[in-house]
Amino acid sequence: MDETNLLRLAANAHEAGDLARAASQYRRILCLSPTNLEALYRLAMAQLQTGHFAQAARFMSWATSARPDIAKFHLGLGEALRSAGEPSRAREAFETALALDPVDPEIHNALGLLLRSIGDQDGSIARFETGLNGHPNDPTLLYNHAMTLQLAGRLSDAIAGYDAVLAQIGGFTDAHNNRARAWHQLGRYDKATRGFRRVLVAEPGYAIAWNNLGVTARETEASAAASTAFKHATVLDPGYGEAHSNLGTVEWALGRADDAIKSYRTALERRPDLVDAGLNLASALATQGHFEDSIATYDAIADHNPADSRIRVRRAFALPEVYGTGQEITEARARINAFLDSDVAAQTVFDDPVTDVGAANFRLVYQGFDDRARFYRRSCPRLSWTAPHCRDGDRKSPGRRPRVGICSKYLNRHTIGLLFEGVIQRLAARGGIELVILRAPGRIDDVSKRIDDAADAVIRLPADLARAQEIIAGAELDILLYTDIGLEPLTYFLAFARLAPIQWVTWGHPVTTGLDSLDGYLSADAFEPSNGEAHYTEGLRRIRNILMRYHPPTVDPDLSISEFGLNPGRTSYVCPQNLFKLHPDFDAWLGGILRADPQGRVVLVESAMAGWTEQLRARLSRTLGDVMDRVSFIPFLPTQRYFRLLVAADVILDPIHFGGGFTTFHALSLGTPVITASGDFQRSRFASGAYRTIGVEDLVAENRNDYVERAVALGQDPGARIRLSGRIRQAARALQDRDEPADELYDLFLTAFETPC
Repeated sequence: MDETNLLRLAANAHEAGDLARAASQYRRILCLSPTNLEALYRLAMAQLQTGHFAQAARFMSWATSARPDIAKFHLGLGEALRSAGEPSRAREAFETALALDPVDPEIHNALGLLLRSIGDQDGSIARFETGLNGHPNDPTLLYNHAMTLQLAGRLSDAIAGYDAVLAQIGGFTDAHNNRARAWHQLGRYDKATRGFRRVLVAEPGYAIAWNNLGVTARETEASAAASTAFKHATVLDPGYGEAHSNLGTVEWALGRADDAIKSYRTALERRPDLVDAGLNLASALATQGHFEDSIATYDAIADHNPADSRIRVRRAFALPEVYGTGQEITEARARINAFLDSDVAAQTVFDDPVTDVGAANFRLVYQGFDDRARFYRRSCPRLSWTAPHCRDGDRKSPGRRPRVGICSKYLNRHTIGLLFEGVIQRLAARGGIELVILRAPGRIDDVSKRIDDAADAVIRLPADLARAQEIIAGAELDILLYTDIGLEPLTYFLAFARLAPIQWVTWGHPVTTGLDSLDGYLSADAFEPSNGEAHYTEGLRRIRNILMRYHPPTVDPDLSISEFGLNPGRTSYVCPQNLFKLHPDFDAWLGGILRADPQGRVVLVESAMAGWTEQLRARLSRTLGDVMDRVSFIPFLPTQRYFRLLVAADVILDPIHFGGGFTTFHALSLGTPVITASGDFQRSRFASGAYRTIGVEDLVAENRNDYVERAVALGQDPGARIRLSGRIRQAARALQDRDEPADELYDLFLTAFETPC
């Protein structure tokens, strides 16, 4: 058989995917005719396709030496060298090919991909664009150009690029999937969801699209939908470690801690290098009370990923959810301080702490000490970014309304949204400011929609720190108010930057941020001790009103504790707070009440996380041994049942160090007396501040003994409780449905805007 027929048969085998047979045929041809460069080229391509990159590069080099004027030989050499891990030589080969054939789209595409792989995104984009000048409708160039734009953060341009691809190939599912991801990155979760669903209609077995759909659902706190999507992804691809890890995060959000831990472990079995799964597992173990196992998990993943700074930082800041002793708090703070002062901390660098750290040290505030941020700014220079318009000096112009941004993840059916919804609506109704809502990724619901409807503009922020900074900067705000900083990572790390000439934070998270980029902390004077200024790095701005518009719940006033399975013959001292608020120091206060009132009973509400309840139960068994039989835990309660408990309680106990806020307002509005003690910091003074505001201060204790005496005196005197209840219910109207807090904030905005810098 002659060479021509042999080459045809080999090519047929090659195209059919029988690469071993094709390679054998090509070698036979070369034995007959060593100068047959087409057979040599095709043999090199077969070697490339089977992963024999060095051999492919050697064969391609022979071809280019024999005929240096043929572009495809240099292109093939470049592909082989790139695959063999020699990007510099690959680039030379591609550039030689391009000099021989400047219009070949395949060469432009190969060089563009190489530049992207070595981190030269600008060069990659330019190469694809040059190729598109000659071939504007080439789908491969269009697609890779769009992908590179997306990697470079030019998301709107990327979406336009994917649109151009899809105009050529409407069923290109990868393009649909990446386009939907770009919408997700822009914070347009509605468009992202529709995009992923479109992909899955066309290709139901596309595991990556199921995972991406789950990520979008999770960002909007649609946990059930996210769980379903992640489960589809793991069934379709059991080795998909990221999907198992993502499923774990949703199971955790749904309160299924054991299932979450199992998913994280599965993710690590499938992908031992998956650091995120390890971090999630360590965090989950700590939360469930397995703190030593958590530390061991951090150590294990650090051994496999010694250069990953996230692990060191997360381990340093790891804290138990419920403390067994006060000594554990002391040891935890000592461990954190030792890390902050270490050489390891000094050498730690983050590109984006939102994703690299993924936490805002929320639990530190419950330890009962003063706090300051000291670490992140030096580890991530991007945090200190300044918006261009903040460098331009005085930009005020006559008659212009100040542009005010209000930023939070929780402007929805969350305590933050419920407290600030009416404030935002009132600010908007005044009309003298341009009101912009800045939404970190979070749940969209009826409250969020009403808030958005009131605003002049709504900006949805992506989870990417740099892009979120730039998007806020583009709004050119005059004033930026964070309702809360420290509840979650994105807004915490945004607050390091200068994104508006005036930046304030208020009491949604009641502790100083420790940041010098915040110009003021707005706090009700009623909440602050006389030396409150010493507790803030921002500069305390005392305001007359509690910054909220509070609307009380409607609940049947004639309820009995018996509906919770408890004997109404005993006095029920109810502490309805999240269990992580119950500091070990508070145990002695509870014990004092139980010992002073033999007929009394302390009632606590179980956590949705079973581990927290068991940790606290074990601690109280040690500290309250002789009276522990009169401590009752009732199951975790949905909202309306929670309100009913507040009415059924004889006395509400406000914990020390971090007291109840929203819960206290509810209890007072329902007429249930709350025993409290003013602490050193704002976060322990909500109840006393509320009492001061309504003019009822009978139940504000000075110390532990006074707290116990006031609680027991009230608990043992039903007549006094009835009289005080009516008085409290009447006086609490001073907290409800008031315009004054929003009006005071409105005046602060105008004054700050009009004051010369």
